[in-house]
Amino acid sequence: MTQPSASTGNMTEEEFQSYGYPPAPFDVEDLDRYRVGGYHPVILGDMLGDRFEVIHKLGYGSYATVWLCFDHHTDKWQAVKVVAASHCDENSSELSMLKHFQNDSDEELEKHHICLPRDNFFIKGPNGRHLCIVMPLLGAPLEDIWREGHDNFVYRHISKQLAEAMAFIHSRGVCHGDFRPKNILSKLKDVEHMEFDELMSRLPRTGRLQVPPPNSNMEGPGPHLPEYIYPCSALQMDASSIDIAICDFGEAYHISDPPNFTGIPQCYAPPETMLSTGPLSFGADVWALGNTIAEIRLGAPVMFEGGIYDYLENLEDMLGPLPEPFRSAWIELRTRMDPGVRSASELPLTEPLTMTTESMASYREERLKYKGYEDLLETLVRKQSGHGRVVPTDTAFSLATNERYDGNGHIWTDRTLSKEEADLLLDLLQKIFKYDPAERCSAADVVAHPWFDYEDYAPVLDEDIWDMHAAMHSDFTEFPTEYDYGEENEAVDTNVLKEDHEKSSGPQAQEEDDMAPQTHESTGDESFVAPNQKVAETPSPEPESPSKDSEDVFFDAEVERAVILAPPQQHGILDWILDWVAGFARSLLPRLYDGPMSLADFCLYP
Repeated sequence: MTQPSASTGNMTEEEFQSYGYPPAPFDVEDLDRYRVGGYHPVILGDMLGDRFEVIHKLGYGSYATVWLCFDHHTDKWQAVKVVAASHCDENSSELSMLKHFQNDSDEELEKHHICLPRDNFFIKGPNGRHLCIVMPLLGAPLEDIWREGHDNFVYRHISKQLAEAMAFIHSRGVCHGDFRPKNILSKLKDVEHMEFDELMSRLPRTGRLQVPPPNSNMEGPGPHLPEYIYPCSALQMDASSIDIAICDFGEAYHISDPPNFTGIPQCYAPPETMLSTGPLSFGADVWALGNTIAEIRLGAPVMFEGGIYDYLENLEDMLGPLPEPFRSAWIELRTRMDPGVRSASELPLTEPLTMTTESMASYREERLKYKGYEDLLETLVRKQSGHGRVVPTDTAFSLATNERYDGNGHIWTDRTLSKEEADLLLDLLQKIFKYDPAERCSAADVVAHPWFDYEDYAPVLDEDIWDMHAAMHSDFTEFPTEYDYGEENEAVDTNVLKEDHEKSSGPQAQEEDDMAPQTHESTGDESFVAPNQKVAETPSPEPESPSKDSEDVFFDAEVERAVILAPPQQHGILDWILDWVAGFARSLLPRLYDGPMSLADFCLYP
């Protein structure tokens, strides 16, 4: 019997059929996940649980979308995570962690940089029953922060907060299980009760895509798909302070009942996760912490995405031949794929499994010749490094002390370490990256490491440091206001959103709420509301020509442009090949400027 696929909700692989939509012109969730068991269709202006008005899209993941909402019960801005129906469970890890930390005060969690859900409820929709998790409103993910230019002090400051957060949750007998930059967000000051206009000014200007029918026999996108999809963007952070919060405890587990595997991406996963060699431990979290620290300070990850073979080859190059139990686990896996592979007993423990001894020696000789260091980890830390990013030529920006502008739209951030700092960071990473989880240093040991206290400039007061930092980063980045995809689109003012928001907050809104269909499960009404149905009945614009005066259109910036996503197409073999080539070419572009290529990959080439 075929098991349901995580990516296809409750449907089996044989039953699953893609809608066939072409790639969107900006980063949005996969439309194929909008089906029974998948995402809940949400559009701006929807009311979740009869109290959370959807204003802006903050992000998405494999099994959830996250929305900026106004809570009409508390008059606060909140983030609401809407989980895919197939992954909703009243005993989910996030809710379990909420109960586990219930004896810790909000002040204690805040002090240790931990962000847990505030509330939760369930809604019903065309794709099933969805768990909604209410979270404090946070800013950009860490992966966005470290790409911006900052003083070296800031990188160490952020890294220490990460170590402190991990040491705290470990002291409570919990492992995070998915510790990586995407699940680490910047804190925002005084945002919960911020005025509407000020909040909108902190949101980049974005557009929306109208979703056409999935086939020619339908007049609309259908009940399973939203009418529009939106690019996601985070609130721009307060430049006067960079403090972080650890969130998304969806993979967290109690150390007394550890799993053999979590869904952490490959470049942050330890070998025991990649090869499923036994129950996980605190050491798995510490390995992920080490990769995250290296990425923050050096500008690129130590490990990199790819196949299991690439991962293990990089691992053996860095730490030497695989020991047991990883050795036998890899041989067993290879034997299933290729019965002709030699057994572990035929290979000396001193011989690597992913390359010959001669190849390993050749790699090291090449590094010594071109980089000046034989050891891979030392090369990563000591060799000149950095990354670039692109800024529009008409955009206002400021440069940190370790940045330079080439005059052609490119900013280069230098991540080269002084010898003294490199000595300290290398010592820390060498204590983290060990094959045996029991030999890795603890999170508390990481917090106490002297690298965090290193000073590469004359000491000044903390207030002065943040004043200097704020002065360098006081200008928010401006984003393009238009999207030109060959469609004639009408610009719409956010005053429409503001007016509708004020209406929903006024006395008349309560009367309309009493008349509106209920979607919150606590009402006892098991019938669901169509996802695009408004709480207050207002005329809807025609999809083909959004009107500037329509009160049904919600936007999240001063100027918006609605674009229409091309309808699904039937692809032949040649079309699929061309799409694959185009997608591969697009994937190479970020390597030129944003540096997703791993440092290990960089060190192998002269």
